[in-house]
Amino acid sequence: RGGGAHAQPSGGMAGMALEEIEKAAITQTLRETGWNKSEAAKLLQITRTTLNINIKKYAITENDTA
Repeated sequence: RGGGAHAQPSGGMAGMALEEIEKAAITQTLRETGWNKSEAAKLLQITRTTLNINIKKYAITENDTA
């Protein structure tokens, strides 16, 4: 029997820490929205305040998304 609840996801996120995944998602979304924080927050389903907190927490800059 294969699969089940303990199956590991395949692809780039397997083995990544949750914080690494969160930072990558924020960075990618900011890149895709041209740093439109309101649009990025909406796509990420978080508030703009939470987005700003996470940008600061992970020290994300526009250079990271270039």
